[in-house]
Amino acid sequence: FCDIINTICPSDPQAFLSYGDVTKILIANRLCSPRPLYKVEEWAEKSGVEAVFGIPSNYLNDDKCGRTLEVFADNAQTLKAAISLDIARQFNIGLEHTHWDLTTVHFEGEYENQDPDAIQIVYTKDNPKDHNVNKSIKVGLDVANDGKGPIPIFYEALDGNASGFVETIQNMENLKKHMKLDHIVRINDRGCFSAQILAETKNSGFDLISSVTFTLLEVVHVATLLWTRCDSALQKRLIGDMQQPSKFRRFELLSLTSGNKKQHTPERK
Repeated sequence: FCDIINTICPSDPQAFLSYGDVTKILIANRLCSPRPLYKVEEWAEKSGVEAVFGIPSNYLNDDKCGRTLEVFADNAQTLKAAISLDIARQFNIGLEHTHWDLTTVHFEGEYENQDPDAIQIVYTKDNPKDHNVNKSIKVGLDVANDGKGPIPIFYEALDGNASGFVETIQNMENLKKHMKLDHIVRINDRGCFSAQILAETKNSGFDLISSVTFTLLEVVHVATLLWTRCDSALQKRLIGDMQQPSKFRRFELLSLTSGNKKQHTPERK
């Protein structure tokens, strides 16, 4: 871990501590007893950091810790990718299938004088019809699965008003550039799907699994294609669903396209 950091972010050869050394202390602090940067030195002195890591506490002042974080910010994408790839190799985590989604993180307090170069906390609504306005940022997360559960492999910290469609395309570019992934199967929900995203996915050499929201025209088109393969009961249900296209998501597609006319409960979301 430290070797990766020191390779990407080399320190001054005359410096007593490398950026990797400072990083492992900051991680230990966050895991054991989180403190603001100006109190890390005090925490290190009381916690026996020198005995465990061989690093005197007076070398962990807020200037050194702050400088380390600044260097990280300048190399964030490269660092995230290198550490993730190393973890994937060590623990045999396949990256052939990745799930991608955006989530919103809400904040409280006043954020009127934000650094224009930092991620922007923006006043947003979770739903256009919602009367509540939240202060938020967005986080995009790529998740792999090792057979035992989901494992985050890459993330994007974004402004609160970031477009899900734009950031989905940008994330594909980041995976290719920084994670060096030439082909994967991306999996996402319909909130991160559009015709342009589908086209960009194929142009990137990736494949895509996504749910799709049907428009009325698409409903009629799909229904026409499937009509001849429906029995009378399914035809009746299909007609009913066509009258409410906003509820029509997936109508027996698996059983109908496979030739199985056995009636199942349709999946709706």
